[in-house]
Formats: sequence, C-alpha cells, structure tokens
Amino acid sequence: MARKVLSAEQKSLNEKVGKIIQEKRHFYNMTKTEVAKILDIQPIMIDHYENGDVTIPSATLLKMCEIFQCEVKDLLQN
Repeated sequence: MARKVLSAEQKSLNEKVGKIIQEKRHFYNMTKTEVAKILDIQPIMIDHYENGDVTIPSATLLKMCEIFQCEVKDLLQN
C-alpha cells in the first residue's frame, strides 16, 4: 500500500506526538514490541509512529491512552 505524503505541518505534529509516545513508553519501561503486541500491530509501526512518519489512527491513539494511563490530550500536547 502506498503511503500518503504528509504536509510539513502534519509531519511536525506527528513528530511531536511520536516523541510524547516514546517518552510514555520509556516511562512505563516498555519495548516497542510489547506495545505493538498489545495494539495488535507490527513493531515497525511503533517506529513509524514515534518518528512521525505516519499519522496514528484514532482507534490506535485511544488504545495507547489505555496502555499509558492517560488521556488523548496528554498525547497531543505541544
């Protein structure tokens, strides 16, 4: 499947969200593989999310909130 080309603004937002997710993952001492297993996705997708390469689907974002015991706003803060 071809990946959608992101605007500079969207890429920047994705990178900010990805950094927050990475920080949360480290705080909970979880590997990318562990998070991916809970989300039922391939571990490479965690790389893509954390690097801001792709926009995280809303359902996945909600599941991440459950994993990291936070609200969506906590992942989207600037």
